[in-house]
Amino acid sequence: MSLSEYRTISSHLTALGKIKIISDDEVITTMIRYVAYDLQERHRNKYSNKSTPVSLERWNNQIVQNLIQYCNYMVGENKPEWQLLAERNGWTPPN
Repeated sequence: MSLSEYRTISSHLTALGKIKIISDDEVITTMIRYVAYDLQERHRNKYSNKSTPVSLERWNNQIVQNLIQYCNYMVGENKPEWQLLAERNGWTPPN
């Protein structure tokens, strides 16, 4: 996952953009949008070292931490994406 790897800000933006495009999870896509906005602001800063690899996991940023926790929770659920989407829309598994 892009959040735990050491990459340049530009590489993080690219990786998160790819995840956002393929995901049907509105929570993840919304969180990625906010993280991407923050990354873009940091990339615009002329004083930041743009080529230094960073791990977003190590940032003191609540949105990034929330995204990591949410992703870890969803991975821990170990359900296929179709089931997660169906449950979010009111479907319940048969007993």
